[in-house]
Amino acid sequence: MIETLDNLNVRIRNQMQDYHPVILKTLTLKENLISLIESVSAAFPQRSLKVSFDCPDTLFIAEPYDLLVYRLIKELLTIIYKHSDGTHAWITVSSEKDTVNLSVCDNGSENPLNEKFETNSPLWHKGIFSIKEQISDLNGTMSISDNSPHGVRIEISFLMKGDVSYQYFVS
Repeated sequence: MIETLDNLNVRIRNQMQDYHPVILKTLTLKENLISLIESVSAAFPQRSLKVSFDCPDTLFIAEPYDLLVYRLIKELLTIIYKHSDGTHAWITVSSEKDTVNLSVCDNGSENPLNEKFETNSPLWHKGIFSIKEQISDLNGTMSISDNSPHGVRIEISFLMKGDVSYQYFVS
């Protein structure tokens, strides 16, 4: 019974982290994102995937947009682990003035997302359509394309608003 309760406790904590991730204030955003990437990678021990992460040490993304970027990276990297046959993934995050840019790509053998993404049917992959909807609500852009020579490239860009107009959208 104790083992069952311990397992249940872990599952509940993981679910809470999915719904509202904890970004530690004692770490930089980059350090929090590196920790996230490591935890997603640890969830797929059977996969041999090298993840390269690039972002400035001084990356600043205002609250609550930092939570959105955290969630986006988690979902997109999970998609790569689950659906790609690639051996390498690249994640790049940057912000210029009030614009946040996120690029996630892999070197898989094909791009299964592009055609299905264009059909606008959320039934085939809820994660991608959830992201598309969130970015659309922010008047941002999201594109899915082939990553030359192989794989998928997902690029996202959105503006951070200075007021609280999106405060309840992200949190």
